[in-house]
Amino acid sequence: MFRNLSGMLVFLFACSVSGCGNEFGKSVAVTGKVTLGGKAVERARIIFNANDKKLPAELRNITAELKPDGTYSLENVYLTEYTVMLETTEGMDATKSAEPAPSPLTPYGPGSPLRAKVTAEKTQFDFALPATSVGGAPGGGPAIPGSVPM
Repeated sequence: MFRNLSGMLVFLFACSVSGCGNEFGKSVAVTGKVTLGGKAVERARIIFNANDKKLPAELRNITAELKPDGTYSLENVYLTEYTVMLETTEGMDATKSAEPAPSPLTPYGPGSPLRAKVTAEKTQFDFALPATSVGGAPGGGPAIPGSVPM
């Protein structure tokens, strides 16, 4: 019994030192900031949706609430490319009966043009979205098709 236990402890220690991942590779923490027209986006959620369909469905979507300063932190993000979506959490109160106003984040929902290619070296993704114009269209032009250094 002790021989098996000590072998397991050696394996776990070696794994923790070498950064063993699972069959899908190593996961990392990802951080960043989202701004809209130069102002921090708040009361919103960021979703990283893996484009690699080899990952099991339960590992493909990673979600976090944006902090009031527009920053976010995601844990257990695998090294692959993601479509990045944003959705407002404002107006999601089930007790409200009024139809919520269109969100300036609507273009960044399903079909979002935002992408993040997570690598061991690249784990910070800031998204500077253009200010909205009438009707909620971002900046009157195309959305930013990727992350932008801030």
